[in-house]
Amino acid sequence: MLQRVGIRGTEHLRAVGKLSEETRNREVREEVLRLGVTVVEWAILLDKLQSL
Repeated sequence: MLQRVGIRGTEHLRAVGKLSEETRNREVREEVLRLGVTVVEWAILLDKLQSL
């Protein structure tokens, strides 16, 4: 699912993690939720991003 929005590896995940919350929500969150990612899955991803 993340590949469909351009997140293809650890480097991309780190880059998303460095985005401001506002930008991340606008550019990534809205799109992945539209593609079927659940809110809980999004929360898990954000938790993982913080540990990178």
